[in-house]
Amino acid sequence: MNGQKRAPAQPMYVYDRICPREAKRREILREYGTAPKRQRYDRNSPDEPIRRRPDPEQRGRSHSGNAQQYRPGKVQGGESVKERPLKLLIDRIVNLFVSVEERGRQDETIARRQAVAWKKLVEHRWTILITLILLAVAALFVLAVFRFVFVVRDVEVTGDNLYTASEIMDAAGVSVGENLYSFDASSSESQITFCLPMIRTAQIDRTIPTSVDITVTEDEPAFLCDIWGETLVLSSGLRVLGSASGESTLPVLVLPPVDYSVAGRVLSFADERDERYIRSVLTDVLASALWSGGMITGLDLSDEYDLEVNVSHMYIFRLGGEDDCAHKLKMGYKTITNGAFTKNVPARIDIRDPEKAAVNYDPALVVE
Repeated sequence: MNGQKRAPAQPMYVYDRICPREAKRREILREYGTAPKRQRYDRNSPDEPIRRRPDPEQRGRSHSGNAQQYRPGKVQGGESVKERPLKLLIDRIVNLFVSVEERGRQDETIARRQAVAWKKLVEHRWTILITLILLAVAALFVLAVFRFVFVVRDVEVTGDNLYTASEIMDAAGVSVGENLYSFDASSSESQITFCLPMIRTAQIDRTIPTSVDITVTEDEPAFLCDIWGETLVLSSGLRVLGSASGESTLPVLVLPPVDYSVAGRVLSFADERDERYIRSVLTDVLASALWSGGMITGLDLSDEYDLEVNVSHMYIFRLGGEDDCAHKLKMGYKTITNGAFTKNVPARIDIRDPEKAAVNYDPALVVE
């Protein structure tokens, strides 16, 4: 025993457990089909591998010289590369059942965290309870204030008197005794102009804690227009104010096709281009001396390039297109108010050319 030499101890390899390096190498080779190259150790110092200088001839060789050793599809240990994915999949499935200890440690960590959280909750339970009680009391206080303090007790309606205050309040959905914030102001304003078409604008103001002020501005009828077989009253902004009843002295307006017309709302045309030029022409007409003098009795705006204006049921102004409409209306006004113009004789006045006005008297002309 004393004369025998003891074999050097194999170095231990620490991975997931303590085992000899050679055993670990065999295990890796068995599982993955390859393993780190075995190293030689010096007998005097088994922990340190022998470091050799590279052979010059080996350094000069190309990688093609090792083609036999590293063949495609083969690895050390004799297993095919194609077999490795399946083997790795099997290993993963097995590890689901093998790592019970790891799962136990994770469950223990989660349980410890839950216990700490529960302990903090128990320690601060009175603080949390008092906070919840205070929040509930505050919510009840706010609800009581809104329910019993902010109550509508006075509603004041200002503006024209075409509609009564009760009609305006009913349209707005505001009544005495309800909560001051139980209605939306913008929606109520829209409802007023929709339910009461003669009202152009409405404004609702709340005065804390119990008052509501409603200010309305009524619209004025400006034109009569035949739409879908019904004679409607329109404002200067083309809002539908309702149906015409009885005789009226309002100017008659002829328009291109209308998409829809709703009382209390602006007309919608089938073509957006029509609305653009009609509004442009009406702006010039309303600003002219003919309109302010009450001389316009009709407007034919059905053709964008052949606009006509009936004046005093006696004259027809042909304006052509919308270009220079304000200037053309001014020229027509000066023509019929000129001392040299023959009064009380129906005539067609051609103002399509802004540079001149041509007057054609026609006693047989019937201006509708």
